[in-house]
Amino acid sequence: MVTVFYGEDTYRSREAYRTAREAAREHADVPVVVLRDERLTPAALHAALGGETLFGARPPVAVERLTSFTGASATAIASVLRAAPQDAIVLVWEEGVPAGNGIVWRALQALADLQHFPLPSEPEVLTWLVQRAAASGRTIDAAARRALVARCGANLWLLASELDKLILIQPVGSITAADVERVTASTPAVEIFTVVRAIVHGQAREALRSLAAGTLAGEDPRRIFFLVLRELEVLLRVRERLDQEESPTEWELAREFHLPKSAAEHLLRTARQTTTPPLRALFDRGVVAYYHLNTGRAEAGEVLERLALEGMQGRQA
Repeated sequence: MVTVFYGEDTYRSREAYRTAREAAREHADVPVVVLRDERLTPAALHAALGGETLFGARPPVAVERLTSFTGASATAIASVLRAAPQDAIVLVWEEGVPAGNGIVWRALQALADLQHFPLPSEPEVLTWLVQRAAASGRTIDAAARRALVARCGANLWLLASELDKLILIQPVGSITAADVERVTASTPAVEIFTVVRAIVHGQAREALRSLAAGTLAGEDPRRIFFLVLRELEVLLRVRERLDQEESPTEWELAREFHLPKSAAEHLLRTARQTTTPPLRALFDRGVVAYYHLNTGRAEAGEVLERLALEGMQGRQA
């Protein structure tokens, strides 16, 4: 039997895959053959599916990122899957949602039990935080849960990291919003949207101050410029959706663009305060500047400063 764990929520799909691996090992009472990275080849998969131990038991096979293959290798992988013995136990973990037209994915859809893990809703995330804290013998109050979600959105990897940090630093008592504010770091996504909002509104001093302070201080200017340009693109996409009379919520945007909820709130608020033509002109100027940056015609720091000073009211190229 082939089981595939996949979905937008890579944290829960990964956890389910690990749990299934452990269960398969205990049930078969033999080690699981794990194929990933350079160890994963069509020949290795074929050998693993046809292998037996000295006692005749067929070992379970766990495979990661199977749909990453293309071309002849993908065709070979699909053939191996179709010819797999009926009693084979194959566990597959895919990072995200595979492309629908891939030959390996099509083979898996026809053969496998597909376990899809979409991004959790806000109530599901809040419940998950309670459960994870309880697993460590702790409690977390409602205000603290909301504060964590505001910082991390639906990203369970980040939420788990921040909650584990809180549990280690604050080993007794209930975790509160004050603990979250004191211990967890502000995320770059929130700081980037502060910069973008200031640029869009023509607040050059605020944009430059944000670039020089907080979590962005000391960062590589090229990386910061790329993040600013990416968030400008997201802002433009949301503005265009509003033009089409769509009504996305902050939580929907946080899930779609993998943002902390507070960043999604900034995004939606700013999109509602702008219009599409000047915003598109600003983004286009950013694209041109990025080209100049990559061809050595400009320095990242200078490009960022110029974008901040000109803002959305600056010269349109």
